[in-house]
Amino acid sequence: KIKKRFPNIKIIIVTSMVECSFLHRAKEAGAESFWYKDFGQHELLDIIERTMRGESIYPEQTPEVQIGFASSYEFTKEELEVLRLLVNAMPNTEIAKRLSISVSAVRFQIANMLKKTGYTSKTKLAVAVSNKKLIIPDPDSGE
Repeated sequence: KIKKRFPNIKIIIVTSMVECSFLHRAKEAGAESFWYKDFGQHELLDIIERTMRGESIYPEQTPEVQIGFASSYEFTKEELEVLRLLVNAMPNTEIAKRLSISVSAVRFQIANMLKKTGYTSKTKLAVAVSNKKLIIPDPDSGE
């Protein structure tokens, strides 16, 4: 909305949350730059200066987060899609419907994530992912 009303304004999104969708969403929204504030103050000042000179600065990936025994980098795109819906307390049948995959495919993705992380239930996995802010529950999910 800001960019539509004031197209010459430069927008830099700065966050400490590692939510894995933020990078993509910031680009879609038209922000010039994006940075994780935990990367350091000097880096942020450099990002501001470079953005004001016309560069668009984005990190290559989200910061790495440890989820149980696994690194967040170990999750596949498909697993993250399932996990996003799982974090929003969606049952396997609804996850399958939303992603246009079978319920057995959903179970397979969840089993892979449980094996990687060492968690014994999908609820524990969802809570851990939420607590680490890798995926933030959607308040509008209706669940």
